Amino acid sequence: MKYGKTFDVHNLRRMMRFAENFNDFQIVTELASKLSWSHFIEILPLKSNEARLFYANESAERRFGTKELRRQISRKAFERREIANTQVSDASNVPFNVFKDPYLLDVLELKDNFAEADLEKAILLILGQMRFYLKWLDRYERQEHENPPIGIILCTAASREQVELLELDKEGIAVAEYWTSLPPKTEFECKIKEILSQAKERLARRKLLASGEVLRNIEYFYETKDDDYE
Repeated sequence: MKYGKTFDVHNLRRMMRFAENFNDFQIVTELASKLSWSHFIEILPLKSNEARLFYANESAERRFGTKELRRQISRKAFERREIANTQVSDASNVPFNVFKDPYLLDVLELKDNFAEADLEKAILLILGQMRFYLKWLDRYERQEHENPPIGIILCTAASREQVELLELDKEGIAVAEYWTSLPPKTEFECKIKEILSQAKERLARRKLLASGEVLRNIEYFYETKDDDYE
C-alpha cells in the first residue's frame, strides 16, 4: 500500500514527547493560542518540566519568536534565574523569579579594568547608599498600588557566600555577577552547571546556620581596615 505523504517519524516522536510533558489541558490550551509548534520543538529537548514551562511561559508572555527563544535557551536564562533565587530567603523583600545571576552584558562591550579587591570595597560602600535610596523611594515615590522598590548590585566577582550571609535580600537588595563576554558554548554550559550546583549547596547550608553569630563574623570580616589602603 502506498501513501500520498511521507510518514514523519521524528514529528510523531515529538508529538508523543509533547503529550508526556505537557499533559495539563488548561496549560496547553493557553500556550497553544500564543505559541507555534516550532516553539515547542525548541522547548521539548530540555531536561526538566520546570525549564520547559519557564521558556514556554516566557515566550508566550514576552512574545518571543523561535529565534529569540533559541537565544534565551542558549544563554541559560532558566538556570541563571534559579541561581539568583538561591539568594532569596523566606523573609526576603526580593521576590522570586525576578533577577538572573550572572547577568550577561557582552553586548555592551565592557572591559574589566579594575582590581577585584577594589571592587569589593566599592560594593561595601554602595550597600549603605542602596539602603538609603530604596527607603527614600518607598517613602516618597512609591504609589499605593505599587510593590516596595527592590535593588540589585552587579559586580564582576561577587563574594557570593559572604554577601548572601549578610541577608541583604531582607532589605530588598540582591547581588549578582555580570560577565562582560560570553564564553564558548561548552565552557559556558559547564560554568553555569558549576555555579548552579554551588548555589544549591549554599542554600542548603544557609538553612542550617544560625544567622546571628555568622552575620557578626561576616560584618567584622568586611569592616574597612586602615591597612587595606596601604
